[in-house]
Amino acid sequence: MAVQSVNTTTAWVQVGTTVTRMLFEASGDHYVHLGSTAPAATAPGFFAKSGEWMELLNIDAYGGNVWVRSDVGAGAFTYATA
Repeated sequence: MAVQSVNTTTAWVQVGTTVTRMLFEASGDHYVHLGSTAPAATAPGFFAKSGEWMELLNIDAYGGNVWVRSDVGAGAFTYATA
C-alpha cells in the first residue's frame, strides 16, 4: 500500500477507484462517500474526524469508488488503498 495525500475543499474529490480497502487519516474534519457514481454536491457521506486513522473494508461491495470532501473549508486527506 503506497501512501498518498490530497488537498481538499468542500467539493467532492475522488481518491479511489475499484478499491476494496482503504486506510486513511483526515487533517480537518471530512466526509467520505462510497459508491459506483459521483455523489451529488449536497450528499452527506459519513463523518471522518480530524486526526483519527480509520480503515474501510469491503469498499467494492458499495461500488469500489471513494470520494472525500472537507467539512471545514480546506484540509488534507492522507490514504492508502488496496
